[in-house]
Amino acid sequence: MAICCPPRVDGPISSAPCFRGPARAIQDQPGPDRLSMVHTSRFEGSAPGGRCATHPTGYGQGETTMIDQIKSDLKTSMRARDKQRTNTLRLLIAAIKNAQIAKGGELDEQDYIALLSSEAKRRREAADAYRDGDRGELADQEEAELLIIQEYLPKQLTEDEVRAIAQEVIDAVQPSSPRQMGQVMGQVMPKLKGKFDGKAASGIVREVFNAAIS
Repeated sequence: MAICCPPRVDGPISSAPCFRGPARAIQDQPGPDRLSMVHTSRFEGSAPGGRCATHPTGYGQGETTMIDQIKSDLKTSMRARDKQRTNTLRLLIAAIKNAQIAKGGELDEQDYIALLSSEAKRRREAADAYRDGDRGELADQEEAELLIIQEYLPKQLTEDEVRAIAQEVIDAVQPSSPRQMGQVMGQVMPKLKGKFDGKAASGIVREVFNAAIS
């Protein structure tokens, strides 16, 4: 799904009920040539401003959609004069609206996860590129916005947890040939969707798989 990010636009923001998602205080570190990307947060935890609620049906399925929640969080960040979060949430709202237009309707939970995971990946790659180019301030900006994205994603897994999931699948498949790598990968990766970087996860799964058949 190709998502473009239009310019930031000030305007009235509607309020909405909230789900649970932790707030992070991040200092604004603007850069003149920042990449245009969007951001998000996790499905459970403590919401910005100490609010607390649950959303059992998932985004796009109940009365409260993610964009409603982000708009509500935007109002909170504006009242708190949190420039970093305000700018990030405005970009996110624009990206979600673009995705809705492209789809021709409301996004469901999997659409949101796919969008946010893609944007998180772009932020990581941008931060790495800036660090390699000795542009620490811009790298810090990308990483700060990445933290906000991750707040709206499902809780991220650790490498050890990814290894455990890969091993569980391998134990069930009992592979004896390198040709069964695709079978194992096909069962592991859906379990990690939105919870771990895909490229890094693939490397871990291959490592565990090769150790199992060696």
